[in-house]
Amino acid sequence: MHPTTTLIKDEIEKALTNRLEGMSAPLLVPTRDAAQILGLSESTLEKWRFHRTPGAPPVVRIGRACRYRLSDLHDWVLQQGE
Repeated sequence: MHPTTTLIKDEIEKALTNRLEGMSAPLLVPTRDAAQILGLSESTLEKWRFHRTPGAPPVVRIGRACRYRLSDLHDWVLQQGE
């Protein structure tokens, strides 16, 4: 794996861990926040969701709203290195 990729994944993991440990951290985040956490564009997540792309982070639908669990994002990042 490229050193830059490893560094980015480490930073994402730290950010997710810090958010999960905070008492006021939300369990679910909107697409905008999930994209920022993962270092992806909102449109990438939206396309993956629309096309039901295998291997994309899981989505929680609440009515018409789409949200991402922080724990799912954390797990997804860890799986990308496998």
